[in-house]
Amino acid sequence: MQLDVSDDTSVTSAAASLKEKNTTLYALVNNAGVGLKAGGDVLNVNFYGPKRVTDAFVDLVKERIVNVSSGSASMWLRDQDEATKNLFTSSDTTFEELQTAVEGFAPTGMRPWQT
Repeated sequence: MQLDVSDDTSVTSAAASLKEKNTTLYALVNNAGVGLKAGGDVLNVNFYGPKRVTDAFVDLVKERIVNVSSGSASMWLRDQDEATKNLFTSSDTTFEELQTAVEGFAPTGMRPWQT
C-alpha cells in the first residue's frame, strides 16, 4: 500500500482501507524522510509524517512501532546543552513540547508555511 506521509487524506484513507478489511499489523515502521537538500516541506515529512501515520494506524498495530531516522538528528543533539538533550530524549516530553522545540530550531527553509 502506498501513501503520502505528508498528506492527511492519504494517510487516513490508507488506514481506513485496512480497518475496513479488519487488518492487524504486526508492526508499523515509520521510515519516510527527505533530506535538507531535497527542499520542500521537510518538517511535514520528517517530523509530522511519523506522528500522522502513527496516529492513524496505532489501533491496527499488534506489537510495535519503529521510527527510523538518519544520523543527522543524533549528531545535532550531541552538540546541544543538557536541557535540550533532556527535552528530546525524555519519555515525559509531550508532543506539544517537541513541536515547539522542533519548529524553533528548524531553519526557515524547512517550514514552507512560514516563508
